[in-house]
Amino acid sequence: MTTRDKRTEDARKRLLSTLPVTERQLQLAGVSTALLEGGDGPPIVLLHGPGESAFWWMRIIPDLVTTHHVLVL
Repeated sequence: MTTRDKRTEDARKRLLSTLPVTERQLQLAGVSTALLEGGDGPPIVLLHGPGESAFWWMRIIPDLVTTHHVLVL
């Protein structure tokens, strides 16, 4: 792992530690992807496109998990 990769991974871990979710790695059709999951209640799935990330959902996840079972792919 390069220094840049290590810094990126460390920043990602710090970011995820601030969110009320757990992370799982899934293998879907041979492709590794992260699943963030948290909360109870009716399910809501937040999706993003290829090359994008959960960055756009970060601000609303803490509120959503208080009322919904949130799945972020």
